[in-house]
Amino acid sequence: MNSTVARLFLPLFALAHALLPLQGQTITTNIALGTAVTASGPWSGVSLSTITDGTFLPTTTHWQSGTVWWNGTGTSFTVALTGANQITGLKLQADDNDTYRIEYSLGGGSWTTAWDVPTLGWTGMFTRPNYQDETQWFTLTTPILADSLRITATGGDNSYAISEFQVQGIPEAETGMLLLLGLPALFAVRAVRSRKDRSRAA
Repeated sequence: MNSTVARLFLPLFALAHALLPLQGQTITTNIALGTAVTASGPWSGVSLSTITDGTFLPTTTHWQSGTVWWNGTGTSFTVALTGANQITGLKLQADDNDTYRIEYSLGGGSWTTAWDVPTLGWTGMFTRPNYQDETQWFTLTTPILADSLRITATGGDNSYAISEFQVQGIPEAETGMLLLLGLPALFAVRAVRSRKDRSRAA
């Protein structure tokens, strides 16, 4: 390893080992737990805080029993995470015979679709992606960086409900550390190139 690169990276490797003991493993933290939820448009039912309280209702629970429910596709619900987080998976418990969309945003920018949640076609509340195993996540093809997510209904019988939304990802502190570790890499490469350029010029 080039001595310049070694001087920059070896202390960082030690720091990463101390601060990121789970690096290389799947992160299963529900980073949406207890976060604030706001609504745009009319809705009814229980408090919005139940959407991120970490509790799933029993499968087939009536769509207006212990849920947040509404009519029409004009209402949306925004979950505000605690800073920028790296997101790898999602879960949604919602009315069975409807479709929903999960979008993400960073820093108040535009919304981008992360997951189009499918219909199931039975009766009552069902968890996606797998109502038979609520520990299973819908895994994103590529991790995303976001500080807020938005839930909307996109189709169905015009009567919609959600009861739980969970987000799998790396908490803000660890995400920040990963980003920080990337900066010295850039500086190291530039330093090596600069030294080579000076050598050629001499």
